[in-house]
Amino acid sequence: MLSYQLQSNCFQNHPIRAPYQIILSFNFWRIDYWNYDDFYVYLDYHKMYSSQFSHTTSNQNICGSSVYNEEIFPMSITIPHTIPAITVIFGVKKGIWGISQMILEAKLCPEDCQSCSENQCFDQYLYFFTLNWENVVNSSEGWLTNNVIQTSVITYLQARYLETYGNHLINEIKLNQHQAISLQVKVLVYNSNPTQINIAIDDIIVSTIQYTGGWINYPNGFGYKSIKIFNIHQYPHIHSQAKITISLILSKNNPSLLLFFAIRDFQLFLKSSLFEFICKDDNLVPFDGCFSQMFDCIEGCSNCIRGTCLDCKTGWEYNELEKICIPICGDSLITHFEECDDGNNVPYDGCHLCKYSCPHNCKTCQFGNCLECNVNYSLSLNKKQCLPFCDDTINFFFEIFDDQTQIDRNLKCQKSCQLECKLCINNTCYQCNGWQLQNNQCHQICGDGLIAINSIELCDDGNFNEIDGCYQCLFECIPYCFFCSDKNTCLQCQEFFTLVDNSCIPICGDGIVINSLEDCEDGNNLPCDGCYQCKLSCIQNCEVCQLGGCEKCNLGYQINDNFCEKVVEEEIQNQDQFCGDGIIQNNESCDDFNSINLDGCSSTCKVENQWNSIAILKHHINYFI
Repeated sequence: MLSYQLQSNCFQNHPIRAPYQIILSFNFWRIDYWNYDDFYVYLDYHKMYSSQFSHTTSNQNICGSSVYNEEIFPMSITIPHTIPAITVIFGVKKGIWGISQMILEAKLCPEDCQSCSENQCFDQYLYFFTLNWENVVNSSEGWLTNNVIQTSVITYLQARYLETYGNHLINEIKLNQHQAISLQVKVLVYNSNPTQINIAIDDIIVSTIQYTGGWINYPNGFGYKSIKIFNIHQYPHIHSQAKITISLILSKNNPSLLLFFAIRDFQLFLKSSLFEFICKDDNLVPFDGCFSQMFDCIEGCSNCIRGTCLDCKTGWEYNELEKICIPICGDSLITHFEECDDGNNVPYDGCHLCKYSCPHNCKTCQFGNCLECNVNYSLSLNKKQCLPFCDDTINFFFEIFDDQTQIDRNLKCQKSCQLECKLCINNTCYQCNGWQLQNNQCHQICGDGLIAINSIELCDDGNFNEIDGCYQCLFECIPYCFFCSDKNTCLQCQEFFTLVDNSCIPICGDGIVINSLEDCEDGNNLPCDGCYQCKLSCIQNCEVCQLGGCEKCNLGYQINDNFCEKVVEEEIQNQDQFCGDGIIQNNESCDDFNSINLDGCSSTCKVENQWNSIAILKHHINYFI
């Protein structure tokens, strides 16, 4: 589509069945001279895109004049849309332009759903639909203006509308039993500004739009027109008849043009009572779309509408044609119809095609595990394999020839070598895989410096020294480690220990004292209670403590049941005072906090001869300061 007009609009009308979303994609061609001119897109008269373009932004000449360069802009517009038709308008005010590869994609409601949104199907069905693409309007459709049936049809932008030169249209519609009604209608207004549109149900206004401007001026006699869409969802209503009134307050915009309005795409939906949506499939099988006369989802379905599946759960594949969910075999998820799912398609491994299967050479099995093998075969420890059993009591998995080709594990024993054999020729082993070759047999020898494959050896450092990381061909774990993958990596600690930075440390707070690693365990993490972080600590207000027990409290506190309690002033005054407590009493001339003689203050708190009592008193005071 190409336009050379300086001011032009191109339009197209498209019918759609039960949509909920519209996606418009196209290529916009800006051709030759553009000086930041506008290009716009309208969908049902609502501007959805507008932008300015210039010829100076491109350096490629595609078509048109060689003086100016062109550009092609891929564009996409997505909008919610529930009306069964849409008008697309492209327009510019100036410039040469074009549209190519236009695709209008409608997201439709599911097949059994007549009204929906992007996320759900509405519990309603289409009861009355009129004024779509017919050339004439049947008088039985019943649209009245001033009690006169209106049947005049106007064609506008390839769409037909029921027009009236009055200011209202009324229709009384008989209804089936219902709980609520929904309606949609498109209203075309010609040459009116400002405008008010009212929608009434049973003479009660349920929706109003007031606007000024908002029209598009079409050349060649189209005039000034605007379109408004009404969508009233599930208005409560139970009467057997509904009176629908569309009324307008019009103001003529151009005196030389006619004034009228028109409607199209009128739809009325009924929300039915519960009994209208019951089902009957003559069985009591659940998850088949109908159970106990109520719609339900089929097995594996995550989203369904009235028994019809729209999407499947994880582990199921959606069959669009049959609207069913099929289990995905091989995804390691066991669904309803699968006995097992081991994530592969290997036969004889206990599960094949999501059904239990017997391992090869198994005589009796149950749930994929072998219970009894055929003659000359023994059962593996995990009950998943039957291994050939030979006279020398050695089990063989396969034979390796000099060309390294693995053959069927069912070969006779006399034609096989041990699994540990690396080079086997004609039933004779010439080289072992980490094992010692003795008399053409592979033997495990701990201390040979080789790790014997498929044996109990995890390491082999060639010696029998302890505490070097490998002892008796087993890893030596770090202290207090229960299980390790090598000498430096602990996987699980012993009981009462926890793994922190690849070290096993005691669990502090579990009430268990680990000798030499923990001093105490009081079951909490409180400081100053005698035990903190599993180490002995002094209690609060304790001056001297030993092994968590307080021997002397701070001044002003006394020991009571291993706690330092504050002594109140009255108790201090009432305590028995004694020599050596550092307090000079009435019967003491000194008190130096001890009972040592010849230090100036005797053991009886008397000033000794040749000592200055003043100096002693000062010394006593300074001692406390």
